[in-house]
Amino acid sequence: MKYKTLVPYTSALPNAENQKILDQYFLGWRFVLSPASIRSFGKNREHILYSHGYGLDNGAYSYWKRDLPFPTERFLMCIEKYGDKADWIVLPDVIQNWVETQEFSEHWYNKLKGINNLLIVAQNGCEENNYKDLKKWVERGCGIFVGGDDDFKANHSKQIVDMCRKNNLICHIGRVNSIKRMEWCHEIGAFSFDGSGMARFREQARSMSRHVAWIHKGKINQLPLFSEWSEDKYYQTMQNKYFKGEQDEQSIKII
Repeated sequence: MKYKTLVPYTSALPNAENQKILDQYFLGWRFVLSPASIRSFGKNREHILYSHGYGLDNGAYSYWKRDLPFPTERFLMCIEKYGDKADWIVLPDVIQNWVETQEFSEHWYNKLKGINNLLIVAQNGCEENNYKDLKKWVERGCGIFVGGDDDFKANHSKQIVDMCRKNNLICHIGRVNSIKRMEWCHEIGAFSFDGSGMARFREQARSMSRHVAWIHKGKINQLPLFSEWSEDKYYQTMQNKYFKGEQDEQSIKII
């Protein structure tokens, strides 16, 4: 499947009704799988992961919210079962601590390099010294998963997107659960986003899926007033680099 612009992800896996709503408007939804979600679906629905595509998150945020330690064993189980077919794997991070995140992610980078494409979590603090430490991860070929709080995202995501684009790496933005935030992701040029609301709430699934379909079908085909519209090659380059077995000529089906 080919995406012409912003790629949408939601939590794996939505309930059956929400999945039907998402697919009704846009068949290109992908999923974010994590140690926190692997028990939310049975083997009879596992095939949806492979038919739609998925990224593998580390689950640190979900466990941190419940005041639980990082789920090392579950994460390793996810890597063993789902890691090689994922679009990407998010390196484990330490919530609200950029310094410790680098140490923790370094440990896991040495374990996971070569298994799949890896993303480092950008968060509050990584912007210091003109993103010096974050740039070191980019130089190693790591894409970026933009985490952090709302102020951090608002003030630094555009610079991080530009960094990724310059180096032909994915920039994915987390916790996007509204049309306003989706539009913002599209405007700053991010490759993809995810949110959990579309997997849980029917109206949110409907409104977000209709809007992402509009972005793909309508907005990108509108010619600017004073110049010719040209396709953004970044999206195709990233699909060729990150998505498994999807470099054919089939296009996303939009309803």
